[in-house]
Amino acid sequence: MVAVHKDLPDQAPEVVEFLSNYETSSELTEEALYYMEDNDVTAEEAAMWWLEEHQDLWTSWVPDDIAEKVLDAM
Repeated sequence: MVAVHKDLPDQAPEVVEFLSNYETSSELTEEALYYMEDNDVTAEEAAMWWLEEHQDLWTSWVPDDIAEKVLDAM
């Protein structure tokens, strides 16, 4: 569940759009945590691994131009 302040849609519509698209599960979070523990990596390294492993999922949360920028930065 995602909750926001009543003024956020007017103040930051792009954030509200992201949160509307955002969908995850405890299994996905656990997967990243297990990867971090099993591979003795930092949270940032685990996040990068997660982004690479679940590109199809997170790219659906953001506009195409933002997804392209993130992918280029990776």
